[in-house]
Amino acid sequence: MKGEVSGEEDLLIEGAVEGKITLNEHSLWIGKKGRIQGEVQARTITILGQVTGPLTATERVEIRASATVVGDIVTQRIVIEEGARFKGSVDTGTLGNNGSTEGVAEAAVVGRWGGAASLTVPDDLRQP
Repeated sequence: MKGEVSGEEDLLIEGAVEGKITLNEHSLWIGKKGRIQGEVQARTITILGQVTGPLTATERVEIRASATVVGDIVTQRIVIEEGARFKGSVDTGTLGNNGSTEGVAEAAVVGRWGGAASLTVPDDLRQP
């Protein structure tokens, strides 16, 4: 499918989409057969398939072990499972009026042992 996709409910994609996807207040799941080429915006984004393009999530991005992502990510929290392929940058903060980074960035990497490691960076240690 080519064109823009937007909606007012959660969405699962198991096919090919070329174009912008906007689900500002909702969740997007890209299944193992999902192939996205274009900009993606949603509250949460969970990827099991392939995405090429920038991703913006107001809450969280999860890149599962079967996923391939090529593009820059802007989100408050990110999880990248072991085995996932990712090429791009991650921005976990927004600039406030005073130029400081607001909020707390969280990142997690899930290891093969089934556990998870997480990192929380306080505002005073983050660079704008």
